[in-house]
Amino acid sequence: MDILLVMLLGLIFGSSLNSIGFRLPLILNYERKSPHLPSLNLFWPRSFCSSCGKQISWINLIPVYGFLRQRGSCNFCKKKITLEYPFTEIICSLLFIALYFKFGLLSINFYLHLILFLNLILISKIDLNFFKIPFFLNLLILFNVCLINSDTIFQTLLFILITFLALLFVSIVFKILRSREGLGMGDVLLISFLSGLFELEKIPLLILFSSVSGIFFYVVMTYIKNKRNFEIAFGPHIALSGIWLLFIL
Repeated sequence: MDILLVMLLGLIFGSSLNSIGFRLPLILNYERKSPHLPSLNLFWPRSFCSSCGKQISWINLIPVYGFLRQRGSCNFCKKKITLEYPFTEIICSLLFIALYFKFGLLSINFYLHLILFLNLILISKIDLNFFKIPFFLNLLILFNVCLINSDTIFQTLLFILITFLALLFVSIVFKILRSREGLGMGDVLLISFLSGLFELEKIPLLILFSSVSGIFFYVVMTYIKNKRNFEIAFGPHIALSGIWLLFIL
């Protein structure tokens, strides 16, 4: 029963992240809002189709089931619904279950890591779609990491500072040599803040895994798109590597 409850909570939180991931970029003016969309905040009005603005019925808001029931498209305008929505819900559910087995529901570490992972997924969604990482979300990562490592706070902040300075140096040198930005400041901050979760000698693994994941994704997308020299969002690969390392180290 505990596993079923955790799985359902994961689906619900995943659905909420989908809503926030859609609304937050509009609030931050990352994209121009269509004239038919209502004025909105993170929680109001109730969910609606981003294409035609029609409200979505409650039964179609049920995680995963709603997507399948609508056959992947809006009931009104027939606009296709991206697979990102059910994928996010399933990923959240799996992460909830994994954290349950690692920490248990009664552990404070379960909730601290849960907040961290949800934030990483939200950052990934926004960076994937807009190539931006909101600064305040990175600050939440820093605050979360400090809470998790509250017993070694000074060591954590030192590791974060060392990683930040090293990555900033690499970023500046790359920009001087190539005359373009290779690693955005949002990515630098995200890696630096996440590095506080690991021992100093294991921080290179975070950078290595993130890079390998990004390169692999670029190669696959090059084959699919049949073109080169396009940008990819690095944030999702940093987040994926951070989550993966936290489970195996």
